Amino acid sequence: MLQNGETIPFSKRGKHCKVKSLLDDEDIQMQVTSYLREKKFEFYVADFVDYVTNTIFRSLEIETKTTIR
Repeated sequence: MLQNGETIPFSKRGKHCKVKSLLDDEDIQMQVTSYLREKKFEFYVADFVDYVTNTIFRSLEIETKTTIR
């Protein structure tokens, strides 16, 4: 309920930051798909994280400071 002189607050719906996913890039999709097909019988998450960090991120010049383990 509004008090005297108060206005209805504006909606912030749809105002969030628009973030693009790296997976939207066709080259990255191809690299990930190729890796997954190559390793389909011996897939380990830790190895995939290493591949993404050391191959894909480096090719895009993205530095990571935190590790997932």
